[in-house]
Amino acid sequence: MNKNISVSIKCITFNHERYIAEAIESFLMQKTNFNFEILIRDDASTDGTQEIIKKYKKKFPEKIKTILHKENQMSKGIKRASFKDTHPLIKGKYIAICEGDDYWTDPCKLQKQFDFMENHSECSLVTHAVQMVNARNNKKNGIISPYNKNQYCKVEDIIMGGGGFFGTNSLFYRKNIMDNPPKWYFDFPVGDYPLQMFLSFKGNVYYINEIMSVYRINVKNSWTSNYKKGKNFKDKMKTHILENINCFKEIQKNVSEEYSNIINSKINQLEFDYNVLNNNLKIIKSNNDYLNIWRNLSNYKKSKIIIKSYFPKLYEIIHIIKTSIDLKK
Repeated sequence: MNKNISVSIKCITFNHERYIAEAIESFLMQKTNFNFEILIRDDASTDGTQEIIKKYKKKFPEKIKTILHKENQMSKGIKRASFKDTHPLIKGKYIAICEGDDYWTDPCKLQKQFDFMENHSECSLVTHAVQMVNARNNKKNGIISPYNKNQYCKVEDIIMGGGGFFGTNSLFYRKNIMDNPPKWYFDFPVGDYPLQMFLSFKGNVYYINEIMSVYRINVKNSWTSNYKKGKNFKDKMKTHILENINCFKEIQKNVSEEYSNIINSKINQLEFDYNVLNNNLKIIKSNNDYLNIWRNLSNYKKSKIIIKSYFPKLYEIIHIIKTSIDLKK
């Protein structure tokens, strides 16, 4: 049966007890004219996530494969641990991603992406629009839609757009391209951003302007929520930016010259952000590259940076009030 599998659904989970059943059901509802498998990898959840996964595995043993860790791999600092675990086991020609706290809404999602890839051999990745939903109140919270129509994506848009340019649960790509990824893919602090960039270097990327999945925000114990915890958030942000800068400098050494200017622009943007975090408004205004970024900011963003640089205590009070209001929403 493995030889006939065309698509592998990769689902990464951790403490998704409230959501994992909905994710799995959205995989099982897919209507396709090809075989697909579901590979679920749980990073030692401490709630009932693994028990729910096991029930589905027992019910659909031919369809669902599992990797259920007893020790949390992320806490060990292993970068791209989920990739190293899952990629060697994947049987499909294509990979579709959806994390355990998200889900798909269109039963024809896989078929639409599969058909496009089959008809466009030069395409390495196909994505689509994603509905964001606030996990705290289940209300809609915007749409991830980088364009307003179906179209091919520019590499520079993907680089400058960051990891949130596409919804992670919209990614559908050729498995063989990722059989031997570059070192810099493993060095990035978060995996979906370098994945998108590497795939865009290897072929065309196509965007379908249809909402076919839901991405939950403000999920308890998610990477983002855990990252923002604690008083050292600012220091973590600085480290995150510096790691990204180093990775982009490594990319420059390994990709064609046609991407050199856009990568320089991304490095300048990251350095600008780093100086903003350090309240270095003088440095920003003394550097032409940073000044160009500054001039393109809205007056609102400029005001925030000025207040933060010259009136840090006032900015902190405003930030605390805003955070308190957001938590109540």
